[in-house]
Amino acid sequence: RDYINPLTKRMNKSKVCKRYIDLDEDFMTIIGYFAGDGWVLLDQKNNSVGFAIFSEDTDILKFFIKYMNKICVDFSYKKEKNKRVIQFYVRNTFFTLFFTS
Repeated sequence: RDYINPLTKRMNKSKVCKRYIDLDEDFMTIIGYFAGDGWVLLDQKNNSVGFAIFSEDTDILKFFIKYMNKICVDFSYKKEKNKRVIQFYVRNTFFTLFFTS
């Protein structure tokens, strides 16, 4: 759904997301990556779940991007300058709670 922000007068797009995440094969794949190369970051500003992805594994990065867009969660990623790794962060309360339980 699109709406106009009354303060900035700009058109904004909002996401329509499902309330629940399906426990399907893709989600189980995310759990597997977490078990192998994941961590949880808890601090006062941001709680997030992180994954280390080998920088040459572009298929895995594409899978993460596609899946996170499918379930409508905020994410970011960055390639480390001196390392061959991409750090992929998911900032979502469900993910943080799930992986800290």
